[in-house]
Amino acid sequence: MKRLIGLGLAAVIIALAIIYFYYPGSAPQVGPGKPEKPEVMEPKEKVPPREPAAPAPQQPKLPLPERVGPSEKPSPPPEPSLKAPPETVLPPLEPQEKYGLLIRSYTNYADAAKMMEKLQKQGHQAFIRQEKGKYQVWVGPFATQKEAEAAKKSLKAKLKIAAKIQKVVEPVPK
Repeated sequence: MKRLIGLGLAAVIIALAIIYFYYPGSAPQVGPGKPEKPEVMEPKEKVPPREPAAPAPQQPKLPLPERVGPSEKPSPPPEPSLKAPPETVLPPLEPQEKYGLLIRSYTNYADAAKMMEKLQKQGHQAFIRQEKGKYQVWVGPFATQKEAEAAKKSLKAKLKIAAKIQKVVEPVPK
């Protein structure tokens, strides 16, 4: 059975190849052939020749700018009347030390992620930092130690979480 299918498929491929090469206009021509002369059809009625088109209106010639010699200096371009945009202040390019709350360390990332989501639902800015094979959940960063202490009291009252205030190095944006 497989043999018959294989032979049938081969026959179809051969038939398509033969049709491709012998079908008019589909096969590429090999070697120099006779160039065909295009048939020129003579018009049955003679058409009178066209009249020449009207000349296009001439544009006025503009005077050429004067050339500036090597000793003469061209006048400077006029200064723009708009004021320059105000300068934007970029963040410092060095890491900054801020304060953060270390909530807890986890050995499993999934547990750390659950705690981070819980803190974010309460409206705190939380993140996870990996250090020495453990996943630390942090809240912050805070600009001052007083802000960190206020957040620590809030966490203890709402979620019964005892956090440690520590300095956090905020990385430089790339």
